[in-house]
Amino acid sequence: MSRKTKYKIFNWIVILVAYSFLAYKITDFFCHNSFEDISISFSWHKVCLFLFVLLLLPINILLEASKWQYALLPNIKISFHESVLQTLLGFVGGWVTPNKLGDLPMRVVRLKDNNDRIEGIVKGFIGSVAVVDISLIFGMFALLGMTVSEMWVSRQFLILTSLFIFALQLLIIIFYHNLLDYISRQKIAGRKFRNIEIRMLCSRLKEVSIRQLTGLLFFSAVRYLVYCLQLYLILCSFSICLPFQTAAVAIPIYYMLLTISPSLPAADIGIRGSWGVVVFSLYTPDIASIAVATTTLWAINNVIPMICGSIILQRKN
Repeated sequence: MSRKTKYKIFNWIVILVAYSFLAYKITDFFCHNSFEDISISFSWHKVCLFLFVLLLLPINILLEASKWQYALLPNIKISFHESVLQTLLGFVGGWVTPNKLGDLPMRVVRLKDNNDRIEGIVKGFIGSVAVVDISLIFGMFALLGMTVSEMWVSRQFLILTSLFIFALQLLIIIFYHNLLDYISRQKIAGRKFRNIEIRMLCSRLKEVSIRQLTGLLFFSAVRYLVYCLQLYLILCSFSICLPFQTAAVAIPIYYMLLTISPSLPAADIGIRGSWGVVVFSLYTPDIASIAVATTTLWAINNVIPMICGSIILQRKN
């Protein structure tokens, strides 16, 4: 069997699994949610808000594509159009894997050289870590904005934890290359091959400059703000209109809780809906609307790009 034939078979398997999983998620959601409890009155204002949420999706994808193109520099140079295609393919791979682990392998499939694929996965991983860092930083500082009655732990603990996380992130950025040098010098007894792998990995990571790390954090922060705006607008379109100050606290906490939660594909909707109820029910009793709003945003930001990515896979066949 030729390599081209294997690639076609692999593409069709990915498409089949992706759409089977989509059908399962839709069926499972309709079986476990009652729409009779959703209190929403349609109006042109709310329809416009929902349409604006949809318009933010391509901006989100273009930001991620720009970040991916920037992460591959300087050794791997791809056009912005190619970066968009690889980003959409990543949605297909991440759709059916825990914590979206299949995202990066699907992106680098279109890179021609095997060394470029390895470097792409390594640098893409750094970009993913940047997303986690931004979510944790915003989330921890948002916790400080909660009132005493809403807080789950003491304010002193939150202040110390927030400062620790912020200082740790800053130290990692400043001493990034020194840390990699230290790790590469460590040896695992009786694991010669593993030691070589660690040194090779560190050498790849060292190619990422401090300036590039800062750029990845910037792209991640801008994309994070787009996510926050989307969630705020879709909550408003489902008649959950939080004051801006309240939303500035609740939404980062919600995304932080999602970040620290292990995510399995079969439970993703349940996790998002549950954390949405935990956070936003502090400000509104409309639990059903919270669950549907968070699930709808999940569908917009994941299902639509996944479908676009699967179309790209099909056309490449």
